[in-house]
Amino acid sequence: MEGNYPRFTPEMKKTHKILIPNMAPVQFRILAAAMEHQGYQVELLGNCGERVAELGLKYVHNDTCYPALLVIGQFLDALDSGKYDLDHTALIITQTGGGCRASNYIFLLRKALEKAGYGNIPVLSLNFSGLEKDSSMPMDLKFMRQALAAIYYGDLLMTLRAQTQPYELEAGAAERLQNKWLDILCDEVRHDKGYSGRETSRSAPEGHFSRKLQLHHVQANSSLPRRRKASPLRMRSVRCRAISRKPTPPSSQRIIRVPKSR
Repeated sequence: MEGNYPRFTPEMKKTHKILIPNMAPVQFRILAAAMEHQGYQVELLGNCGERVAELGLKYVHNDTCYPALLVIGQFLDALDSGKYDLDHTALIITQTGGGCRASNYIFLLRKALEKAGYGNIPVLSLNFSGLEKDSSMPMDLKFMRQALAAIYYGDLLMTLRAQTQPYELEAGAAERLQNKWLDILCDEVRHDKGYSGRETSRSAPEGHFSRKLQLHHVQANSSLPRRRKASPLRMRSVRCRAISRKPTPPSSQRIIRVPKSR
């Protein structure tokens, strides 16, 4: 099959819907918005369950790492569902380009598609290493910055949710806030905003955007444990000890120098 697989051509950008695997739901949702801004028709898959794993085991060797089984099984389950026009559907998968076996997922996927009777489905590669030159997604500077921003914002949202969910007063409040800010971020990316250096720096842990997110989470989860503020007297004593480099010895240990008599 090497070299005989269908290519994703530039003309397919307008005619094909690209299915995205649910490998990182938060980050890939923002990445899907970036692809929509680039003019692609995309859909982030949400199908899961035993059938996904069974299909992966059926068409991929069981010695293959488990994430590959799930990703390929999810694609096959989606194609079997009958929801998509198979003549106008494409798949996308990432490649690391390094020593990780994830770079080979695309070959396992193409082999599985051929076995399952979907050999006409093109597979698009998303990588930063110049792999799959004849069927890879074009990576200009703008899209690279959007993709990095998607990872950055996704990690930030997942961290905030993990920190607040155990203390939420209302079940599901943290997840609802995460989805709310995901909608806001995706809308920003679709309108060509939110990925510049200035905008991403505002979302740093001490930035305005991050403080705004944290404020919303704390207001919705007011039972969060708060750090006790140190008293001014203690802070002053700590500061004085840090400034004084040579502590004065007690009076019993002081050396008194007597001038020599002539």
